[in-house]
Amino acid sequence: IGRGNIIEYTRRLGIDGIRPSCSMALGDRGITLIDHVGGYAAFASGGLKVKPYSIIEARNSKGDLVYSHDKNKIKPQRVFSKSTSEQINRMMAAVVSSGTGRSARLDFTHAVGKTGTSSKYRDAWFMGFSGRYVTGIWIGKDNYRPVYAANSRGMTGGSLPARIWQEFMSVAHLKKDIPMIPGLPIHPIQLTERKRLAMLKRQESDVIVSHENSVDKNYSLSKRTLNILKRLNRDLKSADGTSMEVAPLTSSNFRANYDLNKYTKTSS
Repeated sequence: IGRGNIIEYTRRLGIDGIRPSCSMALGDRGITLIDHVGGYAAFASGGLKVKPYSIIEARNSKGDLVYSHDKNKIKPQRVFSKSTSEQINRMMAAVVSSGTGRSARLDFTHAVGKTGTSSKYRDAWFMGFSGRYVTGIWIGKDNYRPVYAANSRGMTGGSLPARIWQEFMSVAHLKKDIPMIPGLPIHPIQLTERKRLAMLKRQESDVIVSHENSVDKNYSLSKRTLNILKRLNRDLKSADGTSMEVAPLTSSNFRANYDLNKYTKTSS
């Protein structure tokens, strides 16, 4: 592959500060958590660069919109080919299903990710994503001292970070209709959910069609309605002390202004 190619691709992902060295493959240069998340998001998107952001929109004191991320975002650039991203995703899926990241497994969707542990247990990482969210977990100290687990052993990325990731992602997905991860087959839960949503959509469509077919298309006035209109017209003409022009009554304006029951007579 070559160190030069690795550095070039990390720069395309938006990660700066990586220098060529013999230990660069071990992560001898620090990368921020948000840069990690942005880098992994490129694989989640099928090879397109994703630039992390924290401000969605900004408004002034009058409520006027002065900035919107959606209006200012640019077309994403391709960093990796789709096939390369799919291959990487399958490799990271194995990390979660049968490797060091087993604690991050989700029972309702596929999860891919990678554990990370720095020298002398100073840092413990788990970076991963589902078809909807990319999440990064880092545990460490600001005094550059080792991090130990409850069993007095050095903390690894596959222990507490992976478990935190799993618990967070379990509650973050309110909807189970989750997009597929590029390169991975659809999860059985997603397949069931998509079938359920498709069935609900068909039922809703059937109800609309049934309602449209049941609407009476005959707009002519019935004999009973005509008799009511005649009596109403007579009552208006014979009203005491009333001198007013009455607009002709039609089927369209009558129902909106008069109560039918008031002018309906019952036979004894």
